[in-house]
Amino acid sequence: MLLPGSLEPQSKGKPVSPKTFMEQVRLSLARETDAFRPAARPVRERGFWSQLVAALARMPAVVMPTEAVSQPQHPQADPAQGSVTRARLADAAARWKSASPQGSIRRRDDLLDAADYLKVAALASDPDRARAADAGDTSAMNNLGLLLHDEGDTDGARTWWQRAADAGDTSAMNNLGLLLHEEGNTHGARTWYARAADAGDTSAMNNLGLLLHDEGDTDGARTWWQRAADAGDTSAMNNLGLLLHDEGNTHGARTWYARAADAGDTSAMNNLGNLLHDEGDTHGARTWYARAADAGFAGAVYNLGLLLHDEGDTDGARTWWQRAAGAGDTSAMNNLGNLLHDEGDTHGARTWWQRAADAGDTSARNNLGLLLYDEGDTDGARTWWQRAAGAGDTSAMNNLGLLLHDEGDTDGARTWWQRAAGAGDTSAMNNLGNLLHEEGDTHGARTWYTRAADTGHISAAVALSTPNDAEM
Repeated sequence: MLLPGSLEPQSKGKPVSPKTFMEQVRLSLARETDAFRPAARPVRERGFWSQLVAALARMPAVVMPTEAVSQPQHPQADPAQGSVTRARLADAAARWKSASPQGSIRRRDDLLDAADYLKVAALASDPDRARAADAGDTSAMNNLGLLLHDEGDTDGARTWWQRAADAGDTSAMNNLGLLLHEEGNTHGARTWYARAADAGDTSAMNNLGLLLHDEGDTDGARTWWQRAADAGDTSAMNNLGLLLHDEGNTHGARTWYARAADAGDTSAMNNLGNLLHDEGDTHGARTWYARAADAGFAGAVYNLGLLLHDEGDTDGARTWWQRAAGAGDTSAMNNLGNLLHDEGDTHGARTWWQRAADAGDTSARNNLGLLLYDEGDTDGARTWWQRAAGAGDTSAMNNLGLLLHDEGDTDGARTWWQRAAGAGDTSAMNNLGNLLHEEGDTHGARTWYTRAADTGHISAAVALSTPNDAEM
């Protein structure tokens, strides 16, 4: 029988909001916001289709398809048919635009067809005039780079952005910086961001701030974010808020979050909700979470569910987590599983935990292991705990230690508990103390009990106050 304290499994528990503001901020950043990291891909400065219409209207005549179709066909030049006017080119492009969402392109095939269309239009027209238009239209170059980048042709994108950037297009400079940043060339990225930023491009200012922040230059980041924010860039306002809050300046953080949120930035709305929640203003937090959630910000959808659950509104929490889960949020899937399990619906809990676990959520893998263990399926539990532990989940490491200890493998149990304890898991610290006390190492046991108790672990504190020869 183990002496003081008993082995303590780490259960799924109930959904708990992050303990500190910055933990909650980092959680939301991991899901949606682009704060403190460059955008995942270049962003169009203006709508592609509006520029395509304008670019085609300036081109010389080429033969066009005679009727609009839902998926554009590749036009073929046919000198025998004569030519069409620039107005018909613009009209055809407008018909294509009407078949796609405003400001975006509906299908991958559309991307290819649009790029091919631009190329065919140039080739089929007068070469000299086409080359002149091509050389002078930096917006078209930039957008063709975007099309190629979307299709995975980074070399093609680089070529067009380089041409546009060399001609002074700041959006292309910024996109070149993003491309180089994606490739790990921070020196090259900094060069292009700086050129665009010096020319007044606020997106480049923001991205230069992100790069400098990642390199530890917070003063440099602050300078560029301040410039971009003063020019109206809401992403920079949000990043300034995050920086100030990280430095403990909640007043300054609130100011910048509010400015960005009032201008429609959903990430800032969510972060303002986090700040207010951390200060105990749940009404204010709910207001901002709801605004961001209604605008489609997934992190706020999840956080609104957490807030309602903490207030005892499980139906409200369920509604918002279902929305977030439907959008692919694995933390929401996991919490839905927790909620259903608490209500006795193990089948529903298993369904959501399985979905989240299959999508890589380590908490759901741990919870699925617990469910299987309760059902007597130790092999199934072991499998999920190993997968979660391998991905760094300390609760799963602790539970693997418990399973191995039950099977008599004390060395295996020690290994997992040491890994979890080293990562800060207090239940694993307590269990290590139990194991060492069982082996007669009272000094080692006391060391781990003390570490766990110092972080608020009740069982470890009780163990420290229990005489060494007491049995439990």
